[in-house]
Amino acid sequence: MSVNIIKKTKSRNKKYTKVALDNDIVKKESQIYFNILPGSKKKNKKNSKLFYSHFQNSFFFLNNLGNFYKQNKKYEEAIKCYVIALKKKNDILNLSADLKKITKKNNLIKSKTNYLELIGLLNNIIISLKAKQLVTISRPHFSEAYTLIDKLIPRIEILKMTIIKNFYSNKFKFIKLKNFLKNEIGKKLRKPNYDNVFYNLGFCYQKINKINKAIKYYKLANKSEDSHRYNHNLLECFYLSKNKKQFINLCKKMKSKKVFDFNSYAISNYASNQLNINNNYKFCKDPINCVSNFDLIRENILDSYDLQKIEKDILKKTNKVNTPVVKGFKSLGNLYDIETTSINNLKKIIRKYINKYKKNFKDKNSTLIKNWPKKYVINAWYIRLKSGGEVLSHIHDGWLSGVLYIKKIDKKKIHSNTEGELEVNYRFSNLKEFKKNFFKKIVFVNEGNLVLFPSSLPHRVIPYKGHQERLSIAFDMKPLR
Repeated sequence: MSVNIIKKTKSRNKKYTKVALDNDIVKKESQIYFNILPGSKKKNKKNSKLFYSHFQNSFFFLNNLGNFYKQNKKYEEAIKCYVIALKKKNDILNLSADLKKITKKNNLIKSKTNYLELIGLLNNIIISLKAKQLVTISRPHFSEAYTLIDKLIPRIEILKMTIIKNFYSNKFKFIKLKNFLKNEIGKKLRKPNYDNVFYNLGFCYQKINKINKAIKYYKLANKSEDSHRYNHNLLECFYLSKNKKQFINLCKKMKSKKVFDFNSYAISNYASNQLNINNNYKFCKDPINCVSNFDLIRENILDSYDLQKIEKDILKKTNKVNTPVVKGFKSLGNLYDIETTSINNLKKIIRKYINKYKKNFKDKNSTLIKNWPKKYVINAWYIRLKSGGEVLSHIHDGWLSGVLYIKKIDKKKIHSNTEGELEVNYRFSNLKEFKKNFFKKIVFVNEGNLVLFPSSLPHRVIPYKGHQERLSIAFDMKPLR
């Protein structure tokens, strides 16, 4: 990033040169720079006004300015930014425009102009992906998107070089490129929530308890992406307003369309108890009883030396970040990309116990088992917690989730025997309790334990005050679609 450019423009205050304003790269860098500034710097009114005066027509900037207010719980100010953003069409980091231009092209490169335009469009896509990756770093709960982009960019570069190589022979056909863009980017690289201004508006209206307006914008968010991604937000609103009829109707609709939405599974499970309604949309019956705890050391699968090797490899090969959910550190990227003897052995062990979990499962008619993916991928990361560390209640968007404990807290050095332990609970997203929730369980574990559970089950790590480090590897088994 050209931080020097930013410094120059800041020193000149409003005396931006025309050259700088006409330079797309500078515009993109400036917007991204503002987006990833630490909160304290963003609060500088001079900085905010400076950027706002030159990027007030940009959807991306206004949406992220709204995000800044949203993160600081200033929901009214955030709503004002999002409403203005809706009127702006200049979305600098929007991939869809360039994707549409490419997919509308003919199957063959017919002219030099056609060729140069295509290369330019691919370059724009690469720049936008890299920019989105920078934004994702500042929101590490989207680290899976970061990893995916990391894999996609080299493949686009290869396709670009193939086009250049075959230009004069006119052999390159667009069908390969079109399929790649449609399947790899269009389907797999879903927009993170901070891009969807309708979602942002729905979220803020929900926070200020204007539920009907929240419902309106969550529906628009679904419509804008042609997806079911925000159904769980709608279910939350129906739950909070005790609208049992709409809650049940949406659950039945998702079940009939075979929509696998893990947030919605969690809400439906919790609401069935709290609102005294049938659970019409369940992933498995009694998910707390679907937790399996395997002691790999007692079963002679791993020993302390193996755990030390795994620890060394995962800490050496990855970077760590802070996240909104983890009060500690989470690794960035997928640990399954590490190619070492210890990690490759761990991959085999995890696959073995995933198969064992399925085989041992009693409720064969549950969605969990009945629709068990024939092919799947594993996304894994580590969690490092020290004194005061915890993991807030959350769920995973996988199928089956797991935790392998590498380093555990010494029970003799903590105040309570539950500190730092895994707790599973039916309460989702701190939704309001209308009556006492008795569905809670603490899973006691040791180093070398592997815990597997349905991805729809809310869970957290109970905070602790000890000084010893707690290190674990968390992972999701996800269907390969």
